[in-house]
Amino acid sequence: MSKLLSILLFLFIAGAVGALVYTVAKPVGNKPFTEFSILGLDNSADDYPSQFNITGNQAISVTYDAGSTTEGWGYVTVGIVNHENRSATYSLQVKVDNAQVEVNYQGEILPALGQLNIPSGQAWQGQIGFVPGHVGDNQEVEFLLFNGNSKTPENTLHLWINVTAKP
Repeated sequence: MSKLLSILLFLFIAGAVGALVYTVAKPVGNKPFTEFSILGLDNSADDYPSQFNITGNQAISVTYDAGSTTEGWGYVTVGIVNHENRSATYSLQVKVDNAQVEVNYQGEILPALGQLNIPSGQAWQGQIGFVPGHVGDNQEVEFLLFNGNSKTPENTLHLWINVTAKP
């Protein structure tokens, strides 16, 4: 029995040493990636739009997590930091319950926010607005970040909102 335990202990130690050698020989650092974030109304990681009152496809009022209320669009601040080790061009789509919605960026209504050219090591930040297209509770808002001409998002972030109708 003790011979079996000694063999198992030896195999365990050999495996641990092998894993350590592999980790040191092939470090993960410098792997290209993109940081993607959304911030709430006060540019912090809270106070996101949570309750919309709409008439047709227009928001009458938007209530945020901390209780503040605005008229019109629900706003978040999007942040993108390029760590791809090369310049990259990004685009952003917003979907509510799987249906793409328009975005309001700097007063311009767009189907998506696109052609954001960000040099390596640089960041971009901008406030965008969105309005859901229909009434319902617990609707998923997806922020989809695309890199280059890819049809598959590189990253997605999510919020959940409730939407009621105002006559």
